[in-house]
Amino acid sequence: WRRSLKLIMAKLERIVKIKDINFVVEVVSTPTDTAKGLSGRAALKPRTGMFFILQSPTQFWMKDMQFSLDIIWIGDTGKIVDITKDAKPSPPETPMWLLPLYSSRLPAKYALEINAGEADSFQLSIGDRVTYY
Repeated sequence: WRRSLKLIMAKLERIVKIKDINFVVEVVSTPTDTAKGLSGRAALKPRTGMFFILQSPTQFWMKDMQFSLDIIWIGDTGKIVDITKDAKPSPPETPMWLLPLYSSRLPAKYALEINAGEADSFQLSIGDRVTYY
Protein backbone atom coordinates (compact mmCIF):
# COMPACT_ATOMS: atom_id res chain seq x y z
CA TRP A 1 0.00 0.00 0.00
CA ARG A 2 2.96 2.35 0.55
CA ARG A 3 3.93 2.07 -3.12
CA SER A 4 0.32 2.77 -4.16
CA LEU A 5 0.17 5.79 -1.86
CA LYS A 6 3.45 7.09 -3.31
CA LEU A 7 2.07 6.78 -6.85
CA ILE A 8 -1.15 8.55 -5.88
CA MET A 9 0.78 11.34 -4.15
CA ALA A 10 2.97 11.76 -7.27
CA LYS A 11 -0.11 12.71 -9.29
CA LEU A 12 -1.47 15.26 -6.81
CA GLU A 13 -1.03 18.95 -7.26
CA ARG A 14 0.78 20.73 -4.46
CA ILE A 15 1.98 24.23 -3.71
CA VAL A 16 5.62 25.30 -3.74
CA LYS A 17 6.14 28.73 -2.20
CA ILE A 18 9.24 30.84 -2.83
CA LYS A 19 9.22 34.28 -1.22
CA ASP A 20 5.53 35.25 -1.53
CA ILE A 21 5.01 33.44 -4.85
CA ASN A 22 2.90 30.26 -4.92
CA PHE A 23 3.50 27.78 -7.73
CA VAL A 24 0.89 25.05 -8.31
CA VAL A 25 2.97 21.97 -9.13
CA GLU A 26 2.67 18.38 -10.17
CA VAL A 27 4.93 16.25 -7.98
CA VAL A 28 7.20 13.64 -9.58
CA SER A 29 9.31 11.13 -7.68
CA THR A 30 9.81 8.00 -9.80
CA PRO A 31 12.75 7.62 -12.21
CA THR A 32 10.36 7.04 -15.14
CA ASP A 33 8.30 10.16 -14.41
CA THR A 34 11.47 12.17 -13.77
CA ALA A 35 12.91 11.14 -17.16
CA LYS A 36 9.67 12.13 -18.91
CA GLY A 37 9.13 15.37 -17.00
CA LEU A 38 7.20 17.92 -19.05
CA SER A 39 8.07 16.31 -22.40
CA GLY A 40 5.31 16.45 -24.97
CA ARG A 41 3.32 19.19 -23.26
CA ALA A 42 2.48 22.32 -25.22
CA ALA A 43 2.93 24.84 -22.40
CA LEU A 44 2.73 25.64 -18.71
CA LYS A 45 0.35 28.19 -17.25
CA PRO A 46 2.06 31.01 -15.34
CA ARG A 47 2.98 30.11 -11.75
CA THR A 48 2.72 26.39 -12.39
CA GLY A 49 5.40 23.76 -12.74
CA MET A 50 6.71 20.32 -12.02
CA PHE A 51 8.37 19.51 -8.68
CA PHE A 52 10.88 16.66 -8.69
CA ILE A 53 11.88 14.69 -5.61
CA LEU A 54 15.33 13.52 -6.66
CA GLN A 55 16.56 10.09 -5.57
CA SER A 56 20.17 10.80 -6.54
CA PRO A 57 22.19 13.48 -8.36
CA THR A 58 20.22 14.09 -11.54
CA GLN A 59 20.83 15.67 -14.91
CA PHE A 60 17.87 16.99 -16.86
CA TRP A 61 17.47 17.12 -20.61
CA MET A 62 14.95 18.86 -22.86
CA LYS A 63 13.99 15.80 -24.93
CA ASP A 64 10.63 16.26 -26.67
CA MET A 65 10.12 19.65 -24.99
CA GLN A 66 8.13 22.34 -26.78
CA PHE A 67 9.02 25.35 -24.61
CA SER A 68 11.89 26.72 -22.53
CA LEU A 69 12.19 26.31 -18.76
CA ASP A 70 13.89 27.70 -15.70
CA ILE A 71 15.04 24.94 -13.35
CA ILE A 72 15.19 25.84 -9.66
CA TRP A 73 17.51 23.46 -7.77
CA ILE A 74 16.72 23.06 -4.06
CA GLY A 75 18.98 21.57 -1.40
CA ASP A 76 17.97 19.35 1.49
CA THR A 77 17.81 22.43 3.76
CA GLY A 78 14.93 23.83 1.69
CA LYS A 79 16.91 26.65 0.11
CA ILE A 80 17.65 27.33 -3.56
CA VAL A 81 21.20 26.12 -4.33
CA ASP A 82 21.28 26.86 -8.07
CA ILE A 83 19.11 28.17 -10.92
CA THR A 84 19.31 27.09 -14.56
CA LYS A 85 17.70 29.84 -16.63
CA ASP A 86 16.12 29.51 -20.06
CA ALA A 87 16.86 25.84 -20.80
CA LYS A 88 15.75 25.63 -24.43
CA PRO A 89 14.20 22.66 -26.24
CA SER A 90 16.42 20.87 -28.72
CA PRO A 91 15.31 20.29 -32.31
CA PRO A 92 13.25 17.06 -32.55
CA GLU A 93 15.86 15.34 -34.75
CA THR A 94 18.64 15.81 -32.14
CA PRO A 95 20.14 12.41 -31.21
CA MET A 96 19.85 11.61 -27.50
CA TRP A 97 23.63 11.64 -27.02
CA LEU A 98 23.78 15.23 -28.29
CA LEU A 99 21.06 16.63 -26.01
CA PRO A 100 22.42 19.23 -23.57
CA LEU A 101 22.27 18.11 -19.94
CA TYR A 102 21.43 20.46 -17.07
CA SER A 103 22.41 19.89 -13.46
CA SER A 104 22.92 21.79 -10.24
CA ARG A 105 26.40 23.00 -9.35
CA LEU A 106 25.68 22.06 -5.72
CA PRO A 107 23.89 18.97 -4.38
CA ALA A 108 20.12 19.22 -4.88
CA LYS A 109 17.40 17.10 -3.30
CA TYR A 110 14.59 18.72 -5.30
CA ALA A 111 14.10 20.53 -8.60
CA LEU A 112 11.31 22.82 -9.72
CA GLU A 113 10.69 23.39 -13.43
CA ILE A 114 8.83 26.61 -14.25
CA ASN A 115 8.34 28.74 -17.35
CA ALA A 116 11.51 30.36 -18.66
CA GLY A 117 11.79 33.91 -17.41
CA GLU A 118 9.79 33.40 -14.23
CA ALA A 119 12.93 33.07 -12.07
CA ASP A 120 13.95 36.57 -13.18
CA SER A 121 10.46 38.10 -13.16
CA PHE A 122 9.90 36.91 -9.56
CA GLN A 123 13.52 37.74 -8.62
CA LEU A 124 14.24 34.22 -7.34
CA SER A 125 17.77 33.89 -5.97
CA ILE A 126 20.17 31.34 -4.58
CA GLY A 127 19.53 31.14 -0.83
CA ASP A 128 15.79 31.82 -1.06
CA ARG A 129 13.70 29.61 1.24
CA VAL A 130 11.35 27.14 -0.48
CA THR A 131 8.24 25.81 1.25
CA TYR A 132 6.37 22.78 -0.05
CA TYR A 133 2.83 21.91 1.03
